[in-house]
Amino acid sequence: MDTYSEAPHDLVVNGEVIGPGALVEASDGPLGRVERVIGDMSGVGPNAGAARSLLVRTPDGQALEVATEAVSRVTPNQPTPIVHLRLSRAFLGLAPIEATQPRAPEPAVAPDAQASDIATSDDISVPLAEERLTTSTQWRERGRAHIRKRVAYEDQRLVTPVTYEEVIVEHIAPERFDADAPVAVDELIIPVLEERLVVHKETVVREYVRVRKQSRERQYQVRGQVRREVVQVDETPDPAFGDESAPLTRERTIGPTEADSAPSAP
Repeated sequence: MDTYSEAPHDLVVNGEVIGPGALVEASDGPLGRVERVIGDMSGVGPNAGAARSLLVRTPDGQALEVATEAVSRVTPNQPTPIVHLRLSRAFLGLAPIEATQPRAPEPAVAPDAQASDIATSDDISVPLAEERLTTSTQWRERGRAHIRKRVAYEDQRLVTPVTYEEVIVEHIAPERFDADAPVAVDELIIPVLEERLVVHKETVVREYVRVRKQSRERQYQVRGQVRREVVQVDETPDPAFGDESAPLTRERTIGPTEADSAPSAP
C-alpha cells in the first residue's frame, strides 16, 4: 500500500521512503534516479497528498514519468534506497543495457581513400553532420477508473456430511451368549436380570400306617322256602260196619329228634 509521508515530495512503499535521488531499476537493468514525486499537493480534494507517479531522470538526461503502481518493491540501501519496477527498459522506450555501453572511436576514413594512401599535411578533415529523429515515451495520466463495490445476495446450497452416533441395542438370549467372545472397543455388554419363581418338591413322612388281620363271626338270618314230602291217607269207612270197621290203623310218626330221645326196646 502506497502512502504519502509527512516530508514533502516523499512516497512510502512497504515502510520504505522514496524521495528525490533514489535509484530506479527496471526489470532488465538500471534506469536512473528519482527527480521528484508527482502528486496532488494542494491539500484539498479527495486526492490531496496522494502521489500518482515518479519523475525519473535517466543518465542521458531523459525524463520519464513512472506510475507508482509500477513499483514492485523497495530495497533499503545507503544512502538512498533502490526502487524496483515491474516494467522493462524496452517497455519504457529505452535501448537495452548492453547497447548503452560506450564504444571505442574508429578512425575516420574517406569512402574513396585507399589503404595505401598516405595522408599529407595539406589534407583537411571536414565533419559532415545530419539530423536524425529519435523517439521516447512518457507516462501520462490517460484517465481514471472509479471502482466501487456493492453487496450482492445469492442463495447457496451446500451438502456437508455430518457424522453422528447411533445406539444399536441387540438382545441376546442367555443360551446364545458367548462370554469368551472378544468385545469391541465401542461395545458394552450389560446383563439384564429378572427374578423368576422357583418351586421345589420335597417328600416327607407324614404318618405310618400299621395293617393286621383279625377273624370275627357275624350272624345272618336267612329266610327261604324248602320242600318236604308227607304221606296223606284217605279212609272211606263202610257204613254197614260203623266206626269199628275202619280198615286202617293210624300210628304217630316220630321225627328225627323224637327218635333220638325215645327209649330203646329191651
